[in-house]
Amino acid sequence: MLKKLIRKYKDSDVVFKASIWFVLVTVVNNAASFLTQPIVNRILSVEEVGIYGVYLTWNSILSILSTFNLCYGVLEVLITKDKADSDNIVSSLSTMSSIIWTVFFALVFIFIDPISALLKLKPIYIVVLALTVWGDAMVQFWCVKKRFFYLYKQYSALMVALFVIKSVLSVTMAYSFTDRVLGRVLGMCLPPLLAAVVLYISSLKRTGLRGITKYWKRGIKFNIPLIPHYLSSILLASSDKIMIQHLSDETSLGLYSLAYTFSGLALIVFNAVNNAYTPTAYELIRAENYKELSKKTKPIIFIAVAFSILLMLMAPEGVYIIGGKEYLPCLEIIPILVLGIFFSSFYFIFSNIEFVYERTKLVFPITLLGAGLNIVLNYILIPKMGYGAAAYTTLISYIVVALCHYLATLRIVKRNAYPMGTICIYLGVLIGATLLMPLIYKIHFLLRYLIVLATVAALGSVLLRGRRPAGNDKNGGNDEATDL
Repeated sequence: MLKKLIRKYKDSDVVFKASIWFVLVTVVNNAASFLTQPIVNRILSVEEVGIYGVYLTWNSILSILSTFNLCYGVLEVLITKDKADSDNIVSSLSTMSSIIWTVFFALVFIFIDPISALLKLKPIYIVVLALTVWGDAMVQFWCVKKRFFYLYKQYSALMVALFVIKSVLSVTMAYSFTDRVLGRVLGMCLPPLLAAVVLYISSLKRTGLRGITKYWKRGIKFNIPLIPHYLSSILLASSDKIMIQHLSDETSLGLYSLAYTFSGLALIVFNAVNNAYTPTAYELIRAENYKELSKKTKPIIFIAVAFSILLMLMAPEGVYIIGGKEYLPCLEIIPILVLGIFFSSFYFIFSNIEFVYERTKLVFPITLLGAGLNIVLNYILIPKMGYGAAAYTTLISYIVVALCHYLATLRIVKRNAYPMGTICIYLGVLIGATLLMPLIYKIHFLLRYLIVLATVAALGSVLLRGRRPAGNDKNGGNDEATDL
């Protein structure tokens, strides 16, 4: 099967090759924090792991407030509609994002002491957080353009380099620093920050300052209504950790943070697959070619289901490797967390229609509903049932959000744009696997490995059937392009 996959890859066009590389490299780069945890979690205490989890949560929240998330949403839509002007789009929006970031964190630093107390983070952590936010945003502006032009060689080279440097630096600095959490966050911050400076200066040199404000109005108009949605998404995904910190104890926070980190590998994969899938999906939606959209979506859903099951099956080994035996009590909630994260992936698929048609007025109310439901259920259940309750409240909330986004797509296109029959079958398989996992964990590990091999074989079979025919290169072979 491996030889067949290699041969199919070599015979495929640039779009297929780019999709494979975008998924693999994005997964590896975004998993840098996870892949270094077997070492770092033996350097940090359980309480420090919990503090790092809260730091990541606030990082996600403040990145939205301080950049308006202009490297997402509007950037993808504008490039889809005018690829010829992509350089100016990136330069204009990245400059506006930088200005917003400067104003926001200038205000934060004026009131840094009370903000530090509110966030329960040391002031130095907030300084590092600010630098991380800008660096990650500037790198993301560059990455989006590369994905939409299928320039996978440049994308892969930078992402792999950042992964290696971040991994080595974060472990080394966590071990060397007296404040081990500070060493961890600095190691993850500095490499993308340096890359961001180079990429942003390069972007300005290529376009100049003339017309730098061209896309500011469109960017603000499109993304400001989405900011409450983005914030609600973070609350939906991360409020569990904050509420466990306040309603339970630091040990429970550390256990849940590790369980969510492991389960979050599913979200990393889903994001990576969606990043590769989005350019094609946007084009098909604009052309109203829903038959082809449905065809392209089936393998995406299957990959998500197969990886979710694989992640559940390997959870005992995963938890032991990244944390050690003291973290094994969190094993029981991992299947529920993975299932919840799978339901969250439907937002990525359904929202493509809402974004392309610029019908996003329902996006925020749906996300707010899910976040509010999650917070209320956490407030009621965590004190009574412990930190494990947060996994079930997350699952319930994501199911509600997925259903609402599906109904929103029906309202926009007046038809099933996706293969809902196939999706329901896949859902049934995944839910069944989730229910069986507690029993599967108790059986001999060799039987689990046989199930893993069967799942991998099924995934490989789908990848073989999903190959694009050679000679259908929409971009004229621009995989050899070398521009920044």
